[in-house]
Amino acid sequence: MALIQHNPSTFDVLNWNFVSDKLSTIAIIFDFFYNTSISESVSFNVFKSEIGTQFAEKVVFAKTLRKTFSKKYKHITPEENIKINVDYYLRFENHILLFEYKDYTIPDRVKNGTYNDIEQYFNYRFVKNERGQEKGVLQLKKQIETLYTSTEQIENFDSLGIPKTRLFIYPIIIVNDDSFSVPGFENYLNSAFKSSISNNKYDFYIIQNLTVIEMDFLLEHSYLFQNGERTLHSLIHKHHLEISAREAIFNRFKNPRSHLAKFESFKHTTGPKLPKLDPTETPIFKSIADQLGFPKG
Repeated sequence: MALIQHNPSTFDVLNWNFVSDKLSTIAIIFDFFYNTSISESVSFNVFKSEIGTQFAEKVVFAKTLRKTFSKKYKHITPEENIKINVDYYLRFENHILLFEYKDYTIPDRVKNGTYNDIEQYFNYRFVKNERGQEKGVLQLKKQIETLYTSTEQIENFDSLGIPKTRLFIYPIIIVNDDSFSVPGFENYLNSAFKSSISNNKYDFYIIQNLTVIEMDFLLEHSYLFQNGERTLHSLIHKHHLEISAREAIFNRFKNPRSHLAKFESFKHTTGPKLPKLDPTETPIFKSIADQLGFPKG
């Protein structure tokens, strides 16, 4: 039990971590669907897909990034510039982070399916769906192409004193389901991403490997980005350096125990090295708690 109800509008919170989890997009959607009559007229997958676009992507995700990353960053959404094809564009000096947000939950039939079932699910949700529509990986590739061919329609880099040849590009996919942090998932999508851009020549300084990051990671460590202790692009850079080092170690010694280590997710290589803060102490949680009228103390 996490809550004790005294009357219809008053509760005592016994477990704030429970409340923090319940404020996540998936938990809210799940509870709302199964505790209202809407479940009688539409399937959960259809409902979640619509909510994912209208609520999670356009409200929760965008507002989280604006609140997490300070005014030192340049923020652009598709609604603000038609040349933005991805869900969010973020720039810090000459580092450009391109975000695609995918609010998927892997169904049990896929988790318990064959390798081909899992591969097909990944491809349909993150590369190109069954109707041929480009998804996450190819959406990021398209944005990089647009950034290269229509640079000045996105930002006037000449006036900023940043030549195209000094731009660092970071393609990022944000997920909600912890299952996507399984070793190898990021590697699989990155292989598809690198294959998609292999025949193109860009004058950017570097296009970093694709990175998969959990939404919970941004929420839990938002205070580090807000106060400037860390930058997301530096953490991404260190993550891929570590993965490369692990791969080199495995290729040299061929130790089976180190095989999975070279496929670990961003969350697992980065999270343990960062200072810990109770989720309920983060500025984002406190802001939500204030808006909901949670008692202090």
